[in-house]
Amino acid sequence: MELYTFSTWVKNQVIYFRTLKRIILLETMDVKVVRDRSHWFQVQMKDLGYSEGLNMELTILKANGRSQLAESLLNKALLKNEIDLVVTNATLASKAAKKILRNRIPQLFMTVSDPVGAGLIEKIGFSTGKNITGRVHNISRETKIKIVLRLIKNKIKTRPVRFGYIHSSYPSSVGDIRHLKAIAEKNKDIRFISYEIPYKQFPVHIDYMLKELAKGLKKLDGKIDYLWEPLGPFAESIEYNKLLKVQANVPVVYGVNKESAQVGALIYLAPDPETEGREVGELADMILKGTHPGKIVVIPPIKFNLGINLTTATKMGIIIPPDILKLANQNLYR
Repeated sequence: MELYTFSTWVKNQVIYFRTLKRIILLETMDVKVVRDRSHWFQVQMKDLGYSEGLNMELTILKANGRSQLAESLLNKALLKNEIDLVVTNATLASKAAKKILRNRIPQLFMTVSDPVGAGLIEKIGFSTGKNITGRVHNISRETKIKIVLRLIKNKIKTRPVRFGYIHSSYPSSVGDIRHLKAIAEKNKDIRFISYEIPYKQFPVHIDYMLKELAKGLKKLDGKIDYLWEPLGPFAESIEYNKLLKVQANVPVVYGVNKESAQVGALIYLAPDPETEGREVGELADMILKGTHPGKIVVIPPIKFNLGINLTTATKMGIIIPPDILKLANQNLYR
């Protein structure tokens, strides 16, 4: 692991003593999962005493789902002023920033489901030793599978349960299905059958991707028992979920967000947006006050939300265990 250099340490100390902190917030695209985290990050910064124009200058850059645009916007912003911290929201923006920054300026990422697969860090649960850190936007896949199997147990007894996974070629989606299939190889009770859609700039090309989603449903028809929603911006959209509700011939047993369960997914399990955004704000404050990013451990979410669609559960003949109902709290939908 590359250790940060003395010159980098000196630069970070200069950042600490400068009164006005210049921060760039680079967002992958304008979707709810990104907006929510950015909102709570900014709320936390304000709560910590940062005020625009007084002791903070926050520049928000929107990549609109395009890696080249993310790189171009960041390069231009870096030429204008000396930047103290680059906060990146979601995988595409985070990868683009790492490519441009090359360990020269502190980078803090959020809403990244697979930072190892994206090439941002080497291991989860460790400090990086480099000028980058962040928070993982994903619940353990083993935990997700365990909960889903508890709910659908005894539904299929004579063969493995077949989960359909229709996803785009967006990095977090590709990494997610790779890990899920690796888990399934060691578990005789489950299989993941995937169908990949070429990723195009989102949400500009959502109509194209919805048509491809419909093709995927037809391709997997008769080959799967349930649908498992993928990570990434496509499945975060309400349009994705609505199309599944209308055209899918099998239930969606795992959804990626609250809207998934509201539309009809049996359960959703996702990091809490307020907690994640505020925690990144706390890390930003630490870095701006002199803590090197390479000393901050990259960890998974500390709080998550679980929701259940009771109508879907009833249709599937599922009785939700009391402990899972308790975890869902008020996140019950019909």
